[in-house]
Amino acid sequence: MKTILITLSCLLLQIGVDAQTSIKQNTLIGQRGLTGFPELVFADIPGAPKLSTPILISGTETPVISQGHGLSAPAFYDMDGDGMKDLLIGEFGSGLENGKYMGNFLRVYKNVGTENKPEFTGKFDYARPPYEVPSNGTPYSVDQFCCIGFTPQFVDLNNDQQADMITGTYYGEVIWFEKTASGFKAGEKLAQYGDPRSKDRMKKWHQFYWLYSAASFGDFTGDGKPDLITGGRALRISKNIGTATSPEFDERQLLMDVDGKPLKVYDFTKEDLKFYEDRKVLGYEPPESGDVDLSPYVSDWDNDGVLDIL
Repeated sequence: MKTILITLSCLLLQIGVDAQTSIKQNTLIGQRGLTGFPELVFADIPGAPKLSTPILISGTETPVISQGHGLSAPAFYDMDGDGMKDLLIGEFGSGLENGKYMGNFLRVYKNVGTENKPEFTGKFDYARPPYEVPSNGTPYSVDQFCCIGFTPQFVDLNNDQQADMITGTYYGEVIWFEKTASGFKAGEKLAQYGDPRSKDRMKKWHQFYWLYSAASFGDFTGDGKPDLITGGRALRISKNIGTATSPEFDERQLLMDVDGKPLKVYDFTKEDLKFYEDRKVLGYEPPESGDVDLSPYVSDWDNDGVLDIL
């Protein structure tokens, strides 16, 4: 199986491939500028893909770019049903490049090459509901405030053998775009424990729990239903307590490592901890994960049949 690594900033795209594979699995991170892409360094994990040096994706007619306010989120998905995966870029602040904020849209670059050798002209359209949906004249958009855009991921949430589209949001909702034969329905909030827009929304504990709710899914409890993994300042899991066809998610719990400590991507230095201690009276607390806006991605990265989290 070929692994493609798509890297993206608000300006440019680069792509890295291993020697053996197709566009089946992808991982997405950020980069800025035409040159100077940092060296990719991978942990020595048996079974994990080995990727080549990234190469720049160039449109055959115009540049392949993301615009708006940056914080873009790319993904691969066959949006037009032609059997080839297109390049999607979730945006934050769509329209700002023209001086007017219009929403947080999903840019679609159609694959005009092949499945094994994708090619893009650089021309794009914004994804929107199918014709029979009354809102089909308006692109898909989600309510964001800061530092997270439309973050598309694809998972079958209602057990109909079709991958639905989801995105997390800044305020805490997770938006579900249900897949139908003709396309994705308009987005709706997934049922989950608590209310991210309650009267407590200005309190620190509420914000620490809800804000920057980037989302991904995978069955981590072995019941055959996808559970919710959220990012932000802590990696959390929310068990799917709904039915196979109607998902609903329980209270979010911290994801722990094998030593019973919260999963983290960074260990604070003494200087870091002093920064938080000096501002404790203002409500500052070091985030459990070591960062404040993590964006998780569930994948069997090492092909051992067990889900991992990137």
